[in-house]
Amino acid sequence: MPISVAPTLPFPARINPHVDVLKRHLDSWVAELNILPDDAVTAWSDGRYERLVARMYPLGDTPLLELSGEVVLWLFLYDDALDPGGSGGNPQYARATGTSAIEILDGRSPTPPEDPLLLVLWQLRERLLPLCGPAWWQRLITDVRGFTESLYREVEARVNNTLPDIHEYLAARRFTSGWPILTDLVELTARAEVPAELRRSAAYADVRCTSGDVACAINDILSLRKEIAAGERHNLVLILQDLHSCGLDEAMDLALRRMADRLGDYLDARGRFLAHDAAADARTRETMTRYVSGLESLMRGSLDWSLETGRYRTASSARAVSTEEIS
Repeated sequence: MPISVAPTLPFPARINPHVDVLKRHLDSWVAELNILPDDAVTAWSDGRYERLVARMYPLGDTPLLELSGEVVLWLFLYDDALDPGGSGGNPQYARATGTSAIEILDGRSPTPPEDPLLLVLWQLRERLLPLCGPAWWQRLITDVRGFTESLYREVEARVNNTLPDIHEYLAARRFTSGWPILTDLVELTARAEVPAELRRSAAYADVRCTSGDVACAINDILSLRKEIAAGERHNLVLILQDLHSCGLDEAMDLALRRMADRLGDYLDARGRFLAHDAAADARTRETMTRYVSGLESLMRGSLDWSLETGRYRTASSARAVSTEEIS
């Protein structure tokens, strides 16, 4: 199905000036790990993942940018390993790998693992932990657990040939995308760690949730052809098609409208979050502003990269329109 309309966002496009340095680092990192099968090397290069990371984290400097790039690429590698076919049909592997990932991040794994997917985390722990505080690291562990467990449940549903309903899908999608992990990296790279009292607020939960829903809807829309070709059914457009018993064109329109609605919800949540400024000191106000700017770079960066990457090549010719046009 041709995608004739692609969403846009009312946030500025930004890209980290260290993008070329990041590309060299990630190319060397992937080569040293030897984690890609021979027939996947060209596709990986066409993915232009360094541009995704540089767009999402425009303020990060090295080595945090490089380490953040490794985290983001690990999310892709892990997700791809559990795609339909191969390990994507083995819930036991998904469960065991997720359990081992948490043991490594917790420091409970005494020796480097043989599985390259897990070795990545072993190496990241050695280099990233000294650069962040213990509270941030514990949040990362919690969010990696959510990511691996949600993908395990997705694999299990695939094997059982079941689809989640719309509410189950939307609740799980932020976790399968790694969105909480990506927002953790915003706090680290933009030096925008949200104070504990704000982290417990409904405004914080809402701004994080709604921004994730926008980014996930965009990704589902622009990756649709790839996922249909791979036999993947866990996609917002396909879930809406099943829910409404409609064609793909109508389901695409529904997905676009949902994305626009959630964008409006995000803008409302952003206002409530920043309204705490009145009671905050100058340093906290600056942190909150950097944080929401970071969330917007995540959303806009994901959109811009999705339209330029070879990963979703068939979607890259979509015509961009304004948010008002798809609402």
